[in-house]
Amino acid sequence: MKTVVEAELKCKLEDVFSEFEEKAIAAATLAQVHRAILKENAQQVAVKVQFPQLATQVLIDLQLV
Repeated sequence: MKTVVEAELKCKLEDVFSEFEEKAIAAATLAQVHRAILKENAQQVAVKVQFPQLATQVLIDLQLV
């Protein structure tokens, strides 16, 4: 999860968030949600993280249709 978020943001989690809960507060088929606090203004946010294998799986699924 950390690798996915950092790749998307193109920086370290610590650069954006003062807190980032590694344990998801919700999960679904396509993604999971993590609670975090923004470093710049201390606002609590929900960060939706797409499962890393999802893009590959979608391509495979589309080829089968």
